[in-house]
Amino acid sequence: MKKLFALVGGAIRSYVKTTDKLLILLVLLSSTLSCLLLYSLIPEMIGWKTLITQIGATVVGIVAMIIISLFDYHTLANLWKLHAPFTVLLTLLCFTPLGVMRGGDGMGSDDRNWLDLKFIMIQPSEFLKLSFILTFSLHCFTVRKNLNKPKNILLLCLHAAVPIGLIFKQGDFGTMLVFVFIFLCIFFAAGVNWKYMLAGGALAAVAFPIAWKYVVPTYLKTRFSVAWHPEEYRLNEGMQQYLGRITLGSGKLFGKGLNSDSLLTNTPELYNDMMFAHIGQVFGFVGCIAVALIITVLCTKLLINARGAEDSLGTYICVGCFAVIFFQSVINIGMVLCALPVIGITLPFYSAGGSSVLAMYMLMGIALSVHNNSRKNYMF
Repeated sequence: MKKLFALVGGAIRSYVKTTDKLLILLVLLSSTLSCLLLYSLIPEMIGWKTLITQIGATVVGIVAMIIISLFDYHTLANLWKLHAPFTVLLTLLCFTPLGVMRGGDGMGSDDRNWLDLKFIMIQPSEFLKLSFILTFSLHCFTVRKNLNKPKNILLLCLHAAVPIGLIFKQGDFGTMLVFVFIFLCIFFAAGVNWKYMLAGGALAAVAFPIAWKYVVPTYLKTRFSVAWHPEEYRLNEGMQQYLGRITLGSGKLFGKGLNSDSLLTNTPELYNDMMFAHIGQVFGFVGCIAVALIITVLCTKLLINARGAEDSLGTYICVGCFAVIFFQSVINIGMVLCALPVIGITLPFYSAGGSSVLAMYMLMGIALSVHNNSRKNYMF
């Protein structure tokens, strides 16, 4: 028994010594703040179930993060024949009677991006992100010596088009943009020739007005006008952002505190899409800056890990992880500040949601795997 305890203790000490302690600290700090913020909304806006789900997803996520980090990232990527079909299948099930709408915003959105398994509700697109990062990174790594050949460029674009097309078909345009950003970041990190990037930009510029007129739904077009002038739509489509902005500013410099009796809880989805507004009223401007700084350091650490990766596969994976955290954070905060339209993007680790929290921790597990298997573990 003593030998067993010694063995386990040695393994734990070895893991703690080699793992990315700063990254783990940042995500644990974020989750702790999230749970405290959600607790402050009980019972005026949410029930105990939401908080318990968040805590449960965090605990399961931490375990999943550690387990995933113990695997070599090459192994995780090469297991694409298992995780890619599984996550695609889950996403396809959203088009069956098992697929449901959840958290409708009353602005015409009809996305079916949730899966009702009777005993649990999950959002498959959250886990599809992980699989896409691994498979697309592996694809770029496999063709790295001939990346800029037209055939490989076309195949890589088709690879990305599969998940992007699935999410587009669901009507979840916010998540679709996350996939597009992942694709662009990894593509850029892989060293695609600037001529292709220029050609892609020109094609996008030509396609945008056509897509805006014939593809983008009316409710989404309305959201741009709402975002920039929420006060003009405060009685209908702009109510969420209008109230969110008031909630954000009500905390002034140092906030009202978690136990304040004057917390505003009339903003729709305050615990989810509008979580940054709640951060503002609880912790004030100083708290918002602190949270933004935590997210910034986390994103920076992922890029540092990308630089110190053992090979380009590790670099691409870390860049993909960075893309998710960075893009979702910018969009979510932009929604609250009324700089961007509401498109249903959560604030990583802070917004309520079991699927989102679990997927974010699994994402960090993949990033930790790259760090733990690198010879150049940069200090930060």
